[in-house]
Amino acid sequence: MPQKNLYAVLIGINHYEAVNRLNGCVKDILNIDAILRKICVSQIASSITYHPLYLLSPRDGDTSIQDYQQEHGLSFDYHAPDFVNVTQKAFDHLGNASDEDICLFYFSGHGSTMQMPPGFRPDKGNPQWETIVCSDSRKPGVRMW
Repeated sequence: MPQKNLYAVLIGINHYEAVNRLNGCVKDILNIDAILRKICVSQIASSITYHPLYLLSPRDGDTSIQDYQQEHGLSFDYHAPDFVNVTQKAFDHLGNASDEDICLFYFSGHGSTMQMPPGFRPDKGNPQWETIVCSDSRKPGVRMW
């Protein structure tokens, strides 16, 4: 039976340091995690080993992560979804995949837009790129992505 790996980067940001806070993003990630776990164990033709990396920022007093871990009998650590972790730790994690593996980058949080460089602009349509907003992206001195 062929062995595959699923490397997932799961980013959920409810608490931003300098912009409006959100409510359901961490819960979105926990729901996706549950689905991915179920898919991996239900494979008949091949075995898939799940390797998630969690970059989560719950709001103060939010117990959804602890509740989820207890409900599913799990224990996992998570890291802040700041610029450094998203641009370095996340892609280092995905870099562990081989040619036969599966990679998933899943983001739930604030987004933004930026102008495309001239060489990338389409002939028609919106000349903007959609971007993600890391938990610290709006702090003075922190680069946006």
